[in-house]
Amino acid sequence: MSCEYVSYSVSANSAEPIAGLTSEHTPLRFDESGRALDVTGGVAGGRTIERLEAASGEHTPWRVLEAPSPMGVIFVTKPTVTADGRRHAYSFVRVVSNLDLVEGSG
Repeated sequence: MSCEYVSYSVSANSAEPIAGLTSEHTPLRFDESGRALDVTGGVAGGRTIERLEAASGEHTPWRVLEAPSPMGVIFVTKPTVTADGRRHAYSFVRVVSNLDLVEGSG
């Protein structure tokens, strides 16, 4: 499946592809200046937030999101970033089970 993200200018009534943004990333929000885009990507046990400079397509790592203990973590949710970019929030899904060995005469 092909995917292309564009930035749409309401005043100019035009759309332009966002350099460096691929289907491996999910856009979160533009920064306050509108020149950079926070994006996320990752695998089941962790996620990253990167700052993507819209003009150049250059990626700068910002945060690695992981559970405090990776045991049983099967998914880290898409994060939310505040408008000023100073804080973020995310959650994760953990599945933990116990295996008990019972011995007895049978």
